[in-house]
Order: sequence, then C-alpha cells, then structure tokens
Amino acid sequence: MFQLDLWEKAAECQRALEGAESNQRQILTDVRDLWIGLANAKPFLTEAESDRQIQEINRTHADLIKSATIRMH
Repeated sequence: MFQLDLWEKAAECQRALEGAESNQRQILTDVRDLWIGLANAKPFLTEAESDRQIQEINRTHADLIKSATIRMH
C-alpha cells in the first residue's frame, strides 16, 4: 500500500501552476483535480484500486513537475 499524502500532491500541482507555461497549466490543473478526486474517493476504493490509480496519477505528475522545473531554470 502506498503511504502518499494525496492532498499534498494536489498542493504540489497548485504550486507548480505558478511557474508553469500556458501549455502546461491545464494539464497541471487536471492532475491536481485527479489527486483531489482520488483523495475524496479513496475511502470507497479497494486498496488495489487505490494503489493502481495512485501509480498512474503519480507517474503523470512526476513527469509534469520535472518538465516544469527544467523550464523554470
């Protein structure tokens, strides 16, 4: 089971929005909304389903944050 703070991941997307280019803003907003939706749905999901969704969103999130950070430097 993943011990991940889904609300913190949403906040990380929100912080990344501040320095993001316009073409990444909508994607970061969508990923942020996915984290929020998953945090709200987590009590109703099985552990396996929750873990699968966390892995998928986290992979996208990490790629976006990495590319946003590279562009800011």
